[in-house]
Amino acid sequence: EEHLESGHATSRRALDRIVAAPDVSIEDLSKSLGSSRGELSRRVHRDWGVPLVELRARTKLMRFIRAVDAGQEFTRAALDADFGSYAQCHRVFQRVLRCSPSQYVRLAKKG
Repeated sequence: EEHLESGHATSRRALDRIVAAPDVSIEDLSKSLGSSRGELSRRVHRDWGVPLVELRARTKLMRFIRAVDAGQEFTRAALDADFGSYAQCHRVFQRVLRCSPSQYVRLAKKG
């Protein structure tokens, strides 16, 4: 949490806007923050340690996980989390968490 408070104001505002609307385009995000796309990407990467597109993907992933944990069906949760499809969500899930959503649910129920 201390790291979040230390980020540049532009990075913090970008994170706030991505959390509120993960489907916001990087172009719209940078324009709304008065920054160029490249400048915003560099600042976010420097402050949060991940590229801007990865920050957006992880934010969507957290929305998906919360929806699934609340009992929502995978495809509906993926679409509600602003993934374009369940397949896209599954790829991000595998890459970030190194397991499938169904494996995650099984492990969460055991724990």
